[in-house]
Amino acid sequence: TTTPPPTTTTTTTTPPPTTTTTTTPPPECAVGGATGYSHKSPWLGSTPSTTACIDLVRGHPDHSAANAVTWSPASRSCYAITGLKGRNDSPYWETCHLPRQTCEFGAGGGAGKLNTNTYLGWGYATDAICADAVKQRYPDANGASYKPDSGSCWAEFKMIRRSTNTSVSSCAYPSEPKLDWKTGKAYGSSRKWIGRTMSADLCGDYVAWREPTADGAAYNKATTSCHAIFGTSGRWSNPDWESAYLQQ
Repeated sequence: TTTPPPTTTTTTTTPPPTTTTTTTPPPECAVGGATGYSHKSPWLGSTPSTTACIDLVRGHPDHSAANAVTWSPASRSCYAITGLKGRNDSPYWETCHLPRQTCEFGAGGGAGKLNTNTYLGWGYATDAICADAVKQRYPDANGASYKPDSGSCWAEFKMIRRSTNTSVSSCAYPSEPKLDWKTGKAYGSSRKWIGRTMSADLCGDYVAWREPTADGAAYNKATTSCHAIFGTSGRWSNPDWESAYLQQ
């Protein structure tokens, strides 16, 4: 009698798919109807909550520019809002701002030797709504300023630091393209101090605006000093400094 060889079972394990997570600023929701907007969509449907309304709007191909939703708890009606400025005191609606920009505000208006600004208007309910409005209307702006008592909003161009006027707050949008900053003070054939900036990324931007032939930037985190580097060839070891090569 011949005994058959044992059966071997091979199990293949398939790795889980790679998931890319995109961080989106959380919605800001409050009771009240939308005001000051530039466009309100037709009725999009009934949803059980503001969260479901937000999901509906964000997934709708016709409303990619929307920066808010407004939703009725009574009828459950959902609308997309573009160009939101604020909310009224109506108890029959809930309105959620959908921030589109990551922009950290601090005391003081936009400032800098090359800085200019453009006034958008007043009545913006929050600094985050102002930041969205600026980027939507002026894509080349690199910052926004906001005055809380009047809701006034300005687009900032070539902003590198904040002023001493604490009745106004401002923020700078993340720089594009992002530079690869590394610890150490860059050196080269020559360098030039060009001013003070409130971040390393703004130092890189400022060097590109002021000294277009420079190929490097160095930023002192303690003093906020910014230097343009020409003929960049290396870095000195110094923990107080950050340096980056500029994309030519």
